Amino acid sequence: MIAALGIKYKTNALAQEKTGFGWMMNRMFGAGVHGDLEHAQTLVIVGKNPWQSNGFQRARILLREVSKDPQRTLIVVDPKRTETAELADIHLAVRPGRDAWVLSAMIAHIVQNDLLPHDWLTEHSVGGEAVIAHFEAIDVVAYAEFAGLKAVDVIAAAEAVANAQTAALYEDIGLQMAPHSTLGSYLNLLLMAITGHYGRQGTMAVTANLPGPFFSNSDQGVVDADGIESGWRTSPVTGSRIVGGLVPCNDVPDAILTDHPDRYRAMFIESGNPAHSLANSKSWRAALRALDLVVVMDIAMTETARLADYILPSPSQYEKWEATFFNFEHPANVHHLRAPVITAAGNVLPEPEITAASLRRFVDRPGQSRTFEGCCGARARRVWPRLLRPYGAKPQAYAICPAHPVPHTRAEPARRRRRRRRLLGLGTALCRVTQRGCQARRV
Repeated sequence: MIAALGIKYKTNALAQEKTGFGWMMNRMFGAGVHGDLEHAQTLVIVGKNPWQSNGFQRARILLREVSKDPQRTLIVVDPKRTETAELADIHLAVRPGRDAWVLSAMIAHIVQNDLLPHDWLTEHSVGGEAVIAHFEAIDVVAYAEFAGLKAVDVIAAAEAVANAQTAALYEDIGLQMAPHSTLGSYLNLLLMAITGHYGRQGTMAVTANLPGPFFSNSDQGVVDADGIESGWRTSPVTGSRIVGGLVPCNDVPDAILTDHPDRYRAMFIESGNPAHSLANSKSWRAALRALDLVVVMDIAMTETARLADYILPSPSQYEKWEATFFNFEHPANVHHLRAPVITAAGNVLPEPEITAASLRRFVDRPGQSRTFEGCCGARARRVWPRLLRPYGAKPQAYAICPAHPVPHTRAEPARRRRRRRRLLGLGTALCRVTQRGCQARRV
């Protein structure tokens, strides 16, 4: 769908919490990495409570197993005494926002006491000399105390990682939504890499799940001799940096509520509710109203769907074939495909079928090749009206690419929305895309 419509910019909730982590993984390893928690001798959990939020297979069972095994060590870095922290051998109750100091102190103790696998680092890493020199100068006790911790506990955690045969780390949004989050992600990954816990069973490794990487590595800039990066992609209006292929989600309203010629003109929203779930929802609602076109594909009549021009309804997770995309196990990785347990109600289709049916409508005439070449904006302006015509809307020229804007006034979107809603009929809330046409269903 993205290729067919020539969509150049995209975003989702990962752009407000995970892009720093994604950028660091790609910069350090060239791909996304994840820990083999199942087989690790030492587990480090930072900013996460898997007892409640899972995040890996058999979370509670595995946590209990590690906690009871005298040959294994569970380390939890979290300000709160969570259920996971209750099971930990070492709980580092860091002061909120100071994760970077405790992680730096752990690495510094490892460096200063020469607990490094020098042969492994020589064979598998680059740039280590400058990193080691930096941590040699850190005051471990001062850093630990600034983080609100006793130095003896920080040292014990550092040695448990350095002396383990295998170690793996899991970080999550407790750190990634906190101050210095990108630095924290770097230090987490560095803690594993500088101790040689990479590329073996029970350590960190490149993910191998079926959906592929969550973060593109195409947005890495060029680093000069001084380590300064430049040359990355930016969003068209605000100039915000694009990381992992994602525009910062909180940047989007400002790129719509403006007279800038490159402002966004339309949005295709799948399984997202930015009018409710992202920061400054008031601005998001105003931005969605200002767009020329909003198409929403979702399982529910969300706050965002209520602001849409067209809604493509999908069945719930219990009514369709479903899978979990967060299965990052290593080295064995299994894609879990779940069958529906109840029959879907109403005129709905799973998202892939809606997308496939939409793509079939983009073919100009029978027998034409179904490849999508040419200029993104020009083709998008042709296919969108054809897709939407069965609803009764008058064909319009919609631009989804800032390179090909259409004439725009503030009054136009509201008029078009009122006309479409009258054509669809009072109370029409959901619509269905099929190969034969589009139907509306009253609710």
